[in-house]
Amino acid sequence: MKEIKKELREKFSKTCRSMILTGVCKGTCCGVVPIKKEIVIINHNKIQVKPKEIHYFDSKKVCMICEDMLCPFLNRRTRDCAIHEDRPEICRNYGLIPILQCPYINMKGNKRSEAKQRRQLRLLGHEIDNKIKIMENSSPNKDYANRR
Repeated sequence: MKEIKKELREKFSKTCRSMILTGVCKGTCCGVVPIKKEIVIINHNKIQVKPKEIHYFDSKKVCMICEDMLCPFLNRRTRDCAIHEDRPEICRNYGLIPILQCPYINMKGNKRSEAKQRRQLRLLGHEIDNKIKIMENSSPNKDYANRR
C-alpha cells in the first residue's frame, strides 16, 4: 500500500510540475497552511516572501500569511517549494485524498478536463473563503510581521 502511494505521489508530482511549466497551473494550492515551528526555524533562510502576518495556533504550529495568500516558501517565479523535503504533511498529501483535491489533476494523477477544472476551482474558492473566515475569527494571538 505504501509503495502504491509513493508511486501515485510521484505521478501526481510529475503531472503537477508539467502543468506549472506549461502555465496551466499557477501553484495557488501552495497557500496558507499550518507549519510546525521547528520547520520554520530550520528553514527561515529559505523564506521567499516576507509574511505580513504570523498566526500562532498552539505551541507547535504557525501560519504565515503573505500579501498574495500564497506560502512564504513558494518561489513566485518558478513555483518551486523551497522546503520541498521538509514540507508539511498537508502539502505532501495535497491532491491525493478526497478532501484536498487539486483542480487540475485528479487523484489518479491524470489531468482533469476543462469543465472539471472549472468545477474544482469553484469548490476550492468556496473552501478558501470559508477557511479565511475561520482564521480571522479564531486566531487570538496575531503578530503582524511589519509592526515594530
